[in-house]
Amino acid sequence: MRIVYACNLMIRRFGKVKFSTDIKLMNGMIRNNWNVCTFSDRDIAKFTAPMNIKPLGLRIANRRFIETCENFRPDIIILGHSDIITNQTLLEIKTRIPDVPIIFYNIDALWIQKNVDKINHRKEVVDAIFLTTGGEPLNQFKTDTNIVDYIPNAVDPSIDQLDPIRKALYVSGLVSFFL
Repeated sequence: MRIVYACNLMIRRFGKVKFSTDIKLMNGMIRNNWNVCTFSDRDIAKFTAPMNIKPLGLRIANRRFIETCENFRPDIIILGHSDIITNQTLLEIKTRIPDVPIIFYNIDALWIQKNVDKINHRKEVVDAIFLTTGGEPLNQFKTDTNIVDYIPNAVDPSIDQLDPIRKALYVSGLVSFFL
């Protein structure tokens, strides 16, 4: 399976961020032997903008996303935390690659209104929405043209590890003694 995965890889943080659901999901896709073309929208907007001023790179990032999808010809497009990609860009991709499904996921709490607004903003242009909240609250995001379902929080053994000291104790069998 060929996937274009638009997410926030936080490349511009140069290793300062140790946790990322976007990266955990990317790792899982790769472990499934899927061909994943990542598109870190926030990084591309910053790095392609004049003087690295991210707001000046928003249009460029959207053009580059269309170009990436056309070049890679994905079987599916997955949108993580990719706020820079506009709905207009997604609609343009659907005209150029009509059979490609677009999936959007959100891992943020639904009791925070801005998160609900983000999901409502996407619901008319995506084919599926996956949220880390389940049950009745999902119904508010359903349309005649999409599906909405639950996805558990991502866990990746290569990222979700104990700190080095506790890990060394665990491996040596001493963890029960010190905890």
